[in-house]
Amino acid sequence: MSEPLVSILIPVYNRETIVGRAIDSALAQTYKNIEIIICDNASTDCTWDILQEYQQKDKRIRIFRNESNVGPVRNWKECLNHARGEFVKFLWSDDEILPTFVETMLKPMQNDARVGFAWSDITIRMDVNECNHVYHIGDEGLYEGMYFIKEAFKKQSNMPVSPGCALFRRLDVEKFLEVQIPNKKNLDFSKYGAGNDLLLFLQPAYKYPFFYYTPRDLSIFYASKDSFTMNYNLIPYYKEARYYFLKKKWKIAYLYIYNAQQENEYNIIELVQQWHKKAKCFFKKVVKKILKRK
Repeated sequence: MSEPLVSILIPVYNRETIVGRAIDSALAQTYKNIEIIICDNASTDCTWDILQEYQQKDKRIRIFRNESNVGPVRNWKECLNHARGEFVKFLWSDDEILPTFVETMLKPMQNDARVGFAWSDITIRMDVNECNHVYHIGDEGLYEGMYFIKEAFKKQSNMPVSPGCALFRRLDVEKFLEVQIPNKKNLDFSKYGAGNDLLLFLQPAYKYPFFYYTPRDLSIFYASKDSFTMNYNLIPYYKEARYYFLKKKWKIAYLYIYNAQQENEYNIIELVQQWHKKAKCFFKKVVKKILKRK
């Protein structure tokens, strides 16, 4: 079987003290047919100098520098624009992956075209002595894409939102990565990547029958003091991203709204009121029909 090229994408800004850790973990992969794309978002520290040193050491590393800071999500796009691999993996500049990450994630996707993406449990390191293990859902293997969608709409969900723990097909990421998500709350989705990241899972979960999951912790996230997740309330972004997804997927929307209402996780009226009159009438009629059958 041929070995497809895998692109490891590292967007970076002002990470002179820690970006080397991420790059080293990418270089240490047991799967060798990789390229490492690093886009510096106009760093003001010595990050660019460090990237140049790494590029001279390994020809698989390709570095690019934005003339000005374009924001995090557009920098993800910049990485993607330079990628040549059939598969892509985002690696945040303050995190790292274990040596077998690409090898493990790639195998089920390469063997079965029905698998839309693959992901693993992660370890979140708070400091030297404290760490948490998250995104655990069960045994290793294939799961239905619709299962991911249903679980992702629960208030207490173990489904991932960060693509940093996953491997995707490049063409899907090119199609599904959105810089801005239409919303009525004037949220700027290009600032943090919250909600944009969740859609990278939801869209292929709807497109493909299956995804692959392993409970092995193959990704390590570091909870740094300047990370978006530690300093900002991102809940509204994820809520609006879910609304946006449901509006685009009419065939499944009413089922998950009904399930959520039954489990007291979302108020159906709250959801319905976010949408236009046609959607409101449609969902109310469908839910009424379902309730009559019970």
